[in-house]
Parts: sequence; C-alpha cells; structure tokens
Amino acid sequence: MLASMNRELQTKHEEVSNAYDILIALQELYSENPRVVEYELCASLFSMKLREGEPPTDHTLKMINGLDRLDGYWVVMPDRLKVNLILQSLPPSYKPFITNYNLNRIERNLSELLNELKEFHR
Repeated sequence: MLASMNRELQTKHEEVSNAYDILIALQELYSENPRVVEYELCASLFSMKLREGEPPTDHTLKMINGLDRLDGYWVVMPDRLKVNLILQSLPPSYKPFITNYNLNRIERNLSELLNELKEFHR
C-alpha cells in the first residue's frame, strides 16, 4: 500500500516545477485542519470536570493550557468567559467558592483564579 501511495504522490507531482510547490501541496494534504483542532479543543474544554476530592491544580492548568491553545487559533474569549468555564467544571463542593465569587463580583485572571482555587481546596 505504501508503494502505491508513493507512486500516486509521485505521479501527482510530476508536472510540478520545483520542490517548494511540492512541499506546499504535501503540507496542505497532510497538515491538521485548524477547524477540526479548534472543534476538538472546544469539545474537550466544555466536557472537562474536576472529580470530587481531587486537587484543582492539574485540572485548572490543563484547562488554562487548552484555552491558550484556542487563543492560538484566533478563538477570542473574554477572561470572564474563561473563568466561568473553569468555575462550571468544578464539583459541588466548590459551590461556596463559586457563590462567593459571583456575589462579590470578584474579577480574577486565570492565574489568580488558580491560586484561589488552591487555597480553597486546602
């Protein structure tokens, strides 16, 4: 199968005049589709849930990294929406934290939120 695939690629690119054009064609053929990556990142982030009793650090960092990756795909989310996404991923034991956050209209960036979640968990 690999040999037939190589012949197919070779035949397809016989008419191409230079290596750069072949490289561009191959990148288009085999590179990741940004829309698919964006969709998969969103699906992953929207379904993430911290399990009851587990510390929030790794979970929150994983979510922050996913949100940063989305930024790289030009998916613009205000910080408040990012914070809300993380807060919604927390288990019921964090309800007092979330209530305090919302009632006091606290504004935090993601690193400040991470630090406060660590403190609350202790």
